[in-house]
Amino acid sequence: MKRLAALAVVPFSAVGIPAAMAAPSPVPDLSGYHSVEPKDYTTYYNYPTTNGAQFLTPGGYRCRITYTGRANPPFKTAECWGALPATAFNLVVVATSMSANPAQFDNIDLAKMETYNGWEDPTKPLPISPDAYKPLPAGSKLTYPDSGTCAATATTTTCVLGDHGFVLDPSGSRTF
Repeated sequence: MKRLAALAVVPFSAVGIPAAMAAPSPVPDLSGYHSVEPKDYTTYYNYPTTNGAQFLTPGGYRCRITYTGRANPPFKTAECWGALPATAFNLVVVATSMSANPAQFDNIDLAKMETYNGWEDPTKPLPISPDAYKPLPAGSKLTYPDSGTCAATATTTTCVLGDHGFVLDPSGSRTF
């Protein structure tokens, strides 16, 4: 009986760890970037409880970091959209949720990214002004309180929420 149990373990260890259990990609180190003042980028509010910062990357696409404090637990997101480098998708998002894939690429109607719900009539989406997207200079990072951090170089954008996020890079974009 003991011999049979030992044989059952050998084939599993020979196969290795299943992909779903493999160690996640390392989280990029953003400590070398210059911090910008979050309040200078805090131009997003979606009724009733979501606040956020928005910016334009050196690569020309738009990004947003948000925090919804009344959710239980609080809900945090970082997302970028537009002509994303090295991918056929137009949106990438990382969110704190119960999802098995907290960071993922998608294709959506980008017009929805350019609206918000005001407090006067939350059922009527309002347009976001293009002026609401302040450029994030290359070599800078934006850390939104209680949420996450996004950083930009001349060609890349990285957003991190906890242990997950994404890297947009002309040589290969990825989530982790």
